Amino acid sequence: MNPGKIIRRIKNLVIQPAQEWEAIREEKLSVATMFTEYLLVMAAVPALANFIGYTVVGLPVAPGLQIRVDPIGGLTAAVFRYGLSLGAVYVTAFVIHKLAPVFDAERDWLAAFKLSAFTYLPIWGASILLVVPLFGRLLVLLSLYSIYIFYVGMQKLMRHGGDKTIPFMVVPMLTVLILSWLIYTVSAELRGI
Repeated sequence: MNPGKIIRRIKNLVIQPAQEWEAIREEKLSVATMFTEYLLVMAAVPALANFIGYTVVGLPVAPGLQIRVDPIGGLTAAVFRYGLSLGAVYVTAFVIHKLAPVFDAERDWLAAFKLSAFTYLPIWGASILLVVPLFGRLLVLLSLYSIYIFYVGMQKLMRHGGDKTIPFMVVPMLTVLILSWLIYTVSAELRGI
């Protein structure tokens, strides 16, 4: 694990997505390498930030009154969130891979996995905001930019007819939304808020 490498990758995806997706396309990465060098570390950010936010900082409900989650419920939610986040990368890649021929795209498992994995990185990095639970709403707005990052990555990695980018994006994006809702709901239920 190289924190500098992870930060550079996230920064480049946010600031210059087209160039970074080109670099990712050319990079010789295996699924195992993406997990060990990027995903296993970055999936922990939202889980840990959420844990700290709800167990230490607390959720303000009135002036001077905050609700905090018990550490066991918070830890249980963090572990499930971490596992579900890693699973979401795989499921999203699977959907992209299976849909590729429908949109005249190259059916390439590694490209689909790269697209899924590296689209999640910036939003996981921004999830540090969850240390303050009220900033979770800001994270939703920041997530909208990840749609653009995904759009650019889809064009660079999946090699399909350019006019089909948006239709090709719809089902994977719905998958991401459903998985995000599932992760949020399960985490909220486990931590008791």
